[in-house]
Amino acid sequence: MISSEYSKEMVLGIFCHKAELDGMRKGIPAKLLIDDQTLLFANSTIAGFKDAVLSQALPEKTIYIIQECIRANNLKTYSDPSEELKYMSVFSQLGLLGDENSLVSMLDFIKTFFFDGLMVPESAFRIRTSSSIKWNRLIENEFSSACFELNSRDESYYNWSYGVAGLSGVGATIAIYNDINDEFQDIGNIIQLNLNKETVGFEFGFGLETLLARLNYFDSPFEYTISEMGGDHSLIPNNRKLLDSLMVSVYLLHLGVCEGRSKRSSVLRGALNSLMYQCIINAVSLNSILNITKRYLSTRELQNLHNTDFVSGLSRAYDRVYEKYKKLVDYIRYSKRHNKSSDSIFKYGTKKLALPVWFITESISRQDLSL
Repeated sequence: MISSEYSKEMVLGIFCHKAELDGMRKGIPAKLLIDDQTLLFANSTIAGFKDAVLSQALPEKTIYIIQECIRANNLKTYSDPSEELKYMSVFSQLGLLGDENSLVSMLDFIKTFFFDGLMVPESAFRIRTSSSIKWNRLIENEFSSACFELNSRDESYYNWSYGVAGLSGVGATIAIYNDINDEFQDIGNIIQLNLNKETVGFEFGFGLETLLARLNYFDSPFEYTISEMGGDHSLIPNNRKLLDSLMVSVYLLHLGVCEGRSKRSSVLRGALNSLMYQCIINAVSLNSILNITKRYLSTRELQNLHNTDFVSGLSRAYDRVYEKYKKLVDYIRYSKRHNKSSDSIFKYGTKKLALPVWFITESISRQDLSL
């Protein structure tokens, strides 16, 4: 049982204080629009230090990092009604990055950070590892057997890739017990970095919002973020895909990404479209979305974002999608009057309007049709 109430400031303070006590140097975070041809955005604590890893030039003193991250993985599931999001696309990652000799000190940091700093009991802490990992003995030296979970996942669960030839990772996952779900839930990883099969360093990282959700008994980081926004939470739709696509849209608009033909523009367009589909289906007005956006911005230290930067972008996207929705509804009603099949509606919606199948299905359902 984890009994304390945890804030973002508290966790950040404990993490940084412990790192500095251990003589670690603060690493400079990468820009979100990172100058790396293998990445669209900075997506992890290692993002800004990949060159140091590839050149085997990691410093002897471990670096601690606080990195804002964007990952576009969720865009693949926005259009799948059967799949729920577990992690947010926009988040803060805290971590350590050290050379090939840093693992022992890194494990000691993890132990004191969670047990002494955050006061997480051993019974609520797990390190999920595989028998194929050669440094399990070092984990066993630092943590009791109660914290050790061996071979509970498929082997692929313990392997990482970084989009660079020859660079890979193998490691263990840290999980925290969440009372609300009555289960251990992943929050971060300890990874051995290998370059051409040679160990060049170790990385420890965790998502700040994910950890706070586990510690404060929220179902996911999304619910934690809603609570962080303050005010009347009933006015914020508890729809993870809506919230996630809003976060991505607002951040990319803030960073100056424009709709166009680039890969980043494609991510923005996908996020904006998903946001507006969810708004229309869930009867969330544009004005409500703008108000939620302002509250979200206050949690991410983006208050300097001028209203016009996101109002115009969100308004254009809403008008564009709503215009398509009106045409779809007109065609649905036309089809009902003329006894046309649902196939014709899906063909019109996908071919003429470029709308996703799930949105067309929900729109038909909303019209209470039985075609």
